[in-house]
Amino acid sequence: MAGWPFRELFNRVLKGRVASVAQAEVAVDAASAQVAVENFPYPHSNTYDMRLQQCNGQMTIHGLWPQWADSCGGPAFDESQISSILSQMQTDWPSCVGSSSNEQFWSHEWEKHGSCTGLSQLDYFSTALKLYTEYNNGQTDICFDKSFNLINCPSS
Repeated sequence: MAGWPFRELFNRVLKGRVASVAQAEVAVDAASAQVAVENFPYPHSNTYDMRLQQCNGQMTIHGLWPQWADSCGGPAFDESQISSILSQMQTDWPSCVGSSSNEQFWSHEWEKHGSCTGLSQLDYFSTALKLYTEYNNGQTDICFDKSFNLINCPSS
């Protein structure tokens, strides 16, 4: 139903083609959201957002997140692909959640965010480590354009 013009949706409700008011409200909400996105796109949709977190008394990487998509698919996380940077990953990008192993955390970050970058697993994690080393200044939110040039983050 998302994307229906409001007039068509209204006609479907009047003709009984929409099963319930709740279904119509969902369609209206979805259509409203689509119109809002089309008319007011997020101005930083072609950026990366690097989030840092306090972990065991030090600022560490939480993730490098492309703002244009998430969970894009592709190859499953394979720790052997990052074996050359594993030591730095364990220091600078550890899991801070007690029940989650580093490998589970990195797998989540790869599958939700890294898979959307067009980079290999090694390039994605190496790039994040390089940016972290260069720009970690105690802030928790650091933004980059698609070429990984530092930019101002959007204000919330």
